[in-house]
Amino acid sequence: MEHFLEHDGPVAVALEVTPNKIFLEWLNSIEKDMELMPTEYDVLTSETNIYLVSLNSYEDEIDDYLDDHFESIFKNELETWSLDVDKWPHGRTQKMFEEWFDYKVHNLINMLKVE
Repeated sequence: MEHFLEHDGPVAVALEVTPNKIFLEWLNSIEKDMELMPTEYDVLTSETNIYLVSLNSYEDEIDDYLDDHFESIFKNELETWSLDVDKWPHGRTQKMFEEWFDYKVHNLINMLKVE
């Protein structure tokens, strides 16, 4: 039987980060300053960023990973919507990250063989 998936065990999880309504309020406040049309929540959440994260065990280590990397993810999420860093919120903390974003861990990732 031919196998179409490569699988030597789990090597990564996908961390799906979705801005929530607090992020939307910030985004609409800067869009108002720039005289842009407000963004709707469904537009904001229709495409989310996915981060591939190497972990040894899924749920146990994701919190540790976020402790170390929330700031990079936060910056990337802000940059997705605004390149003007002066408009970004100051004093970003992990607590603020958790208030502004919802995240979900996907631990079933399969790599398709290329033939």
